[in-house]
Amino acid sequence: MSSSANRPSAGGPGLGYIALAPTVALFTLNHAGATRIAPEIMIFVLLIGGAMQIIAGLQARLNGQFASAAAFIPLGLFWFSMVGFYQFPAMGIGHISSPLNMLIYLTMWGLFVAILYLGSFQQSRALQLVFSMLMISLLLMAISEIRDNQVFDSAAATAGVVSGLAAFYTGLAKWVNAGLGRVLLPIGQVSSLDAEVEDPVAH
Repeated sequence: MSSSANRPSAGGPGLGYIALAPTVALFTLNHAGATRIAPEIMIFVLLIGGAMQIIAGLQARLNGQFASAAAFIPLGLFWFSMVGFYQFPAMGIGHISSPLNMLIYLTMWGLFVAILYLGSFQQSRALQLVFSMLMISLLLMAISEIRDNQVFDSAAATAGVVSGLAAFYTGLAKWVNAGLGRVLLPIGQVSSLDAEVEDPVAH
């Protein structure tokens, strides 16, 4: 068998990070009012992005990449929930949740991403940037729910865009490096742990 046949696919993690990129960037920009995206289009972005992340997580799970599966499946479901909390009320469907409820909900997800951020220290510098910026974005959005201050929304959008750009680069790097069988686009690998813990570039 050829070496490429023995090499794990980058499809799961690579797809997940590339799907995360536009989802988090567009959602945070729209939430901050930096862009005006119609609710119908935003629903499409969230549903497609979330579905692709869930598929990536399931594929990663089948490949034994448990760290990626534990990240993408919950994140995909999170974007689905954002449709119900923000986009449906914007279309006149259902009611807007109270600021306190959204503060608690977004903070809980921010803490979940904080766990992913801590886990990224065993993986790569690129993932540290992805999850640290996503964590900051979610926590700032949570604060903005109870503070009538555009600064928090703007800062959350900035962090979301940085997270999205880092996620896109990470996903692209995983695909390109796996396809070539060598590191062309570095992501700052910090460990040589096995695939179940690390989800290395070769995936």
